[in-house]
Amino acid sequence: RVRYTDVHVWRDAAWRLVSVQDTPVPIDGAVWSPSGTPAGEAALTGRVPIDDDTRLLHTLNESYVKAFRDADVAWYDAHLAPDYVMVSGDGIQWDRAATLLRFAQPTFATSMRSFPVDKVTVRRFHDVALIHAENAYQLKDGRTGVSRYTDIWEKRDGRWLCIAAHITVHRAP
Repeated sequence: RVRYTDVHVWRDAAWRLVSVQDTPVPIDGAVWSPSGTPAGEAALTGRVPIDDDTRLLHTLNESYVKAFRDADVAWYDAHLAPDYVMVSGDGIQWDRAATLLRFAQPTFATSMRSFPVDKVTVRRFHDVALIHAENAYQLKDGRTGVSRYTDIWEKRDGRWLCIAAHITVHRAP
């Protein structure tokens, strides 16, 4: 089995495939992990950068990764759309509430030595943007791995919200 994320955009009077990402799912593994309890919305705090959208999306990507390192679930609560879904590196699909619970865990602090972001590409399609990037991380025990991700953002009411993420383990530790 494979969990995949395909992104199509309407261009030139037709739907066009602009991105594909696949993650193998173990035959006996879980494929969906809903939390069952939707999380509340948190008000955006701080200053919203006034900049062109592509630069803002780069900033949002950096903040997304920093929030992971800091287990800053309030940041995610303020920036993930109500209909957000994530496919994790093991192929399990998570809804927004389950993702918030997962991001509240101090994964970086407890098990990772480094979690850099590299090869960031932002691709915009009007009010939809894809952010592709790579994390060549190191665990505290010295093992290393590489993950690649695609985050999908949509501009709603003048504000960019992350509507989906797909993580693929490129090289397991």
